[in-house]
Amino acid sequence: MASQSDLVRLFELSLNPNNALAAEKSLRSFETQPGFATNLLQLVADTDVNMSVRLAASLFFKNFIRRSWTDDDGNYLFPEPDVIAVKSEIVPFMITLPSILRRQIGESISSIADSDFPERWPTLIDDLVARLDPNSPAVTNGVFDVAHSIFRRWRPLFRSNELFLEIKLVLDKFCVPFLSVFQYTDSQIDAAKSDPQTLPLLVENLLLIMEIYFDLNCQDIPEFFEDNIKTLMELVLKYFVYTNPILESDDENESGPLEQLKSSICDLLTLYAQRYSDVFEPLLEPFVQSTWNLLTSTGPQPKYDILISKAMHFLTIVSKIPSQASGIFSQESAINQIIELVILPNTMLRESDEELFEDDPIEFIRRDLEGADTDTRRRATSDLLTALREQHNEPVTKVVMQHINTFLQNYQNDNSNWKAKDSALYLFSACAVNSSNTVNGVSSINPLVDVYEFFTANVANDLVTDVSPIIRVDSIKYIYIFRNQLPKSILSQAIPVLSSFLASSNYVVFTYAAITIERLLSLKNPDNTATTLFSKSDIAPLSQDLLQHLFAIIERANTPEKLAENEYLMRCAMRVLVAAHSSISPYSLELLGHITKILEIVAKNPSNPRFTHFLFEALAAVVRFSNLSQSNLESALMPTLFSVLGEDIAELTPYVFQIIAQILEVSPNPQPSSHYRNLVDPLLAPTLWESRGNIPAISRLLADMVEKCPVLFHEPDTKLRLLGVFQKTIASKANDNYAFDLLTACVLSLELDTEQHLKQIAVIILQRLQNSRTEKFVILFSNFILFLAASDKPSLGFPYAYAFLEAVQPGLFTTLFTQFIIPACSRILQKAAKRTALIGLVEVTTRLPETTSINETQFAGAVEAILALLSSGIAQPSEELENVEVTENDLAFTSSYSRLVLATKPALIIRPDVVDVPSYVKQKLSSAGGRVSSLISTLSPELSAKLTAI
Repeated sequence: MASQSDLVRLFELSLNPNNALAAEKSLRSFETQPGFATNLLQLVADTDVNMSVRLAASLFFKNFIRRSWTDDDGNYLFPEPDVIAVKSEIVPFMITLPSILRRQIGESISSIADSDFPERWPTLIDDLVARLDPNSPAVTNGVFDVAHSIFRRWRPLFRSNELFLEIKLVLDKFCVPFLSVFQYTDSQIDAAKSDPQTLPLLVENLLLIMEIYFDLNCQDIPEFFEDNIKTLMELVLKYFVYTNPILESDDENESGPLEQLKSSICDLLTLYAQRYSDVFEPLLEPFVQSTWNLLTSTGPQPKYDILISKAMHFLTIVSKIPSQASGIFSQESAINQIIELVILPNTMLRESDEELFEDDPIEFIRRDLEGADTDTRRRATSDLLTALREQHNEPVTKVVMQHINTFLQNYQNDNSNWKAKDSALYLFSACAVNSSNTVNGVSSINPLVDVYEFFTANVANDLVTDVSPIIRVDSIKYIYIFRNQLPKSILSQAIPVLSSFLASSNYVVFTYAAITIERLLSLKNPDNTATTLFSKSDIAPLSQDLLQHLFAIIERANTPEKLAENEYLMRCAMRVLVAAHSSISPYSLELLGHITKILEIVAKNPSNPRFTHFLFEALAAVVRFSNLSQSNLESALMPTLFSVLGEDIAELTPYVFQIIAQILEVSPNPQPSSHYRNLVDPLLAPTLWESRGNIPAISRLLADMVEKCPVLFHEPDTKLRLLGVFQKTIASKANDNYAFDLLTACVLSLELDTEQHLKQIAVIILQRLQNSRTEKFVILFSNFILFLAASDKPSLGFPYAYAFLEAVQPGLFTTLFTQFIIPACSRILQKAAKRTALIGLVEVTTRLPETTSINETQFAGAVEAILALLSSGIAQPSEELENVEVTENDLAFTSSYSRLVLATKPALIIRPDVVDVPSYVKQKLSSAGGRVSSLISTLSPELSAKLTAI
């Protein structure tokens, strides 16, 4: 058992990037030891330990709980005494911690509550309420922090009976104490208005009260809050307009406690205006007036940005309420005032924005990029302008265009006044766009403006002349935003220009060029949305130059963190590889050299999960499109991939296994090289299967190795270990699909002994079917039996499928076929699986032995299932995965599995010789004799007609 001194030493080592991976590996080796979780908690709470070590321990504890509290089926992975100890100790521990540590432990409580509250942790709310002490602001702060960490889980959830039962349980116990503490905190703030020591903590408590107010109302307005809305909203309004010099921040960039409080209030007001306007509208007027006062009196300092953006968002929602839209928001004078006093000032680029552009360009991009700037003033003004136009498009557009033309004229008169041009371009975009500017671009445009004419008159020249970097970015962004509205002829001319910007010395310019190129190459052909607008022939002449520029930019970083900072560059490289397709073959080894070099650097300290994801997608693209031989791929990639595996980097391991599997899959006749021989024992080792993030990738690789290199698994002991893996994965509701993938590979490629292996496998499957079946499992089981029946491999086919189940119990096949398999066919979704099921269903239906007990009704059900599958769309042998859409993956950087779209395993197409499936079905049914022919004659006239019409 690790002592506390051992843990302190390891966490100290983890603070040094050079030792971080080794230290974490040592720490994780203790995770299975009894008492480890509570030892970690005690270390976090130990005030004698350095704060940086305590923080590292709290982060480790949070991630430990997330990955190891329960398995995918909700079963505890902790020893029961540890589960009890953690749940009894974590709340009192957290309440005593400083806020920086409390945040991490709070997320741990939230993770535990996800699986345990309320059924397995019924005392949680009672414990919290019992610890509330209005006379101790510090204790109240701790209790409310814990409460908020639990309740905020409800915000993004879909409505369900279980969710509302959980919320009701909380409301019944928490509402009255909540209001009481709210009112008492208000009185304490009044009493401490001149106390610089006490007041900030009380306001911090009030902030948590506002957050919990939102939490408790996020799904529906509770009766308690509706009954007490006047009392509660009077308090909310009081603090929405509250001022106190003690709470004012001297830092112009960081929000102070009062700004944070008022921002939280704006969120609450927006919720009520959007969801509960029927009960909130009578109280709305003073909040609207206060918001207007706030917007017109608050300065431009960055510390107010979030508050201003949230206040404008509230005003945006209010403007959509019918009574408000037809009231004050319909008056021309009010519209003019909103545009001139709120929208225009908050559209202007500020000195702080320029500093961000120069000093922290990646942050500037993330704020400016679509969907990533929700708390910025500019995004809020754009949303408010859109809302005003929705109600009164013509007058609003007219006024805004007048201001735009004034800004453009000011720039034309004096080119050094580039901020005027910047404001004009931003305002035009906000005025032109009707729909949200999503990842797929703008789909709806204001009919009162001409996007193409504005581009030719005011933007196109900025792409080819010497302008300020921000105007250059604005011109690139115009193409990015309006790519769906500009003709292909313009976009085709733009791509080489954008490519030249990749050589720019300005970080934002070359990054926005990469972002825009990537999105242009993703555009769908309006005449055939199954293809992209730019074909391989369009991109092939440009692709090598584009990729050289992109890799050159990425590789010039001098640290792993800096190299992986800009995921937009790697995403662009990935998209160019997809668009160029097989034209990359002549220089694919050079590409692999770049990618492996980058991977080796990233592996030293993986820091950006999105960059990592697109790096591996790019690697998968080269493997897929390069047409390199297995030996070339292995010599170029395996040293780096095996080095990463040897470092046991949890974030990268699932990706590496997918790439290794892909190399096998793209090789026409793969050889069982030493690389794969060396993987057999590790893949069959139980420890590798303990990490949930590994299971999808290693099960795929193991199945591929069994299928492509069966000679590696011929030893009896190896087959038994394979069976052990199958038994482990099929027992899991989350992983049972991987068990059937492995089993499919085994029956296709290995000689399994009927008595020793197959009967045992059938028993394991049927026990799961009897004791713990799910709809998913029934479909998987049905798919597998129909796959066996459909296969044209001499050793498989219907007799094999029949014997597989009959060996367990005579008569079982017909029972399972009629009770489970036929009904499951209607719930199969994947096209290749439908094809397998259809062929298997025809084989079974037309070859049932005379002795089976299927009756006329059951036979008719089988025929109906065949006809339904036939009409539902099935995969053809020639179908391939092309024109893929690789989307951003915003997972937390953990060992969670992330599927590589470009390394997707081709679907198993059964019986590729059956090209015309309807003819095959018709021929098989019409030629069936004996008992099947008699059963066909008993079908209803309607069903017979459908069968004849095939």
